Amino acid sequence: MIRLFFSIVTILYFLAVIPVAIFCFSWMNFRIENLPPADIALHSVIKKTVEELKRKYQLSLIGTGGSGDDNEITMSSISFELAHSMSQEECRKVILDCAQLFLKEINSDAQLTPYLSVKPFGYKNIEVLIFMSHPDRSRPLHPSISVVSLTDGIIKYRTVNPENTYEYKSVVRETYEEALRKVQSSDNL
Repeated sequence: MIRLFFSIVTILYFLAVIPVAIFCFSWMNFRIENLPPADIALHSVIKKTVEELKRKYQLSLIGTGGSGDDNEITMSSISFELAHSMSQEECRKVILDCAQLFLKEINSDAQLTPYLSVKPFGYKNIEVLIFMSHPDRSRPLHPSISVVSLTDGIIKYRTVNPENTYEYKSVVRETYEEALRKVQSSDNL
């Protein structure tokens, strides 16, 4: 009986440990060179974009994403953290500049363009998010903007509810074109 118990425990141990070990070792061998060519080209573009935005706005990359397959990219996403809050006008200028730089890098990269589903890539093919925080990493609360994003051609300015920090108190929306017109008209003043 004891022997059977130890045999069952041993089998369960190996059934649990072996898959975890295989998973861990496979991630240890992850290398950018092992990715499909489209992903390698996109990674290079994201790296250039992130370096420029970090230099220009002190944005810290916190995530990337996208959609497509090994041979075609339909959307690409970059997310940042910024260690201070901004006004809506500042958010508008920064998110537009981030999007325009990202699109310029995507559309001008000869290694990447063969894999784009749409040529040229436009603002509806990218997603840019900026999460604001205080120096202590806490989130700005309403009325300060906590998140500005560009998704599907819509810019959203979100404020966090002080009474429940897991929900937004307000979300202001404007199209990419509206935001661009506002920035262009304020630059002409």
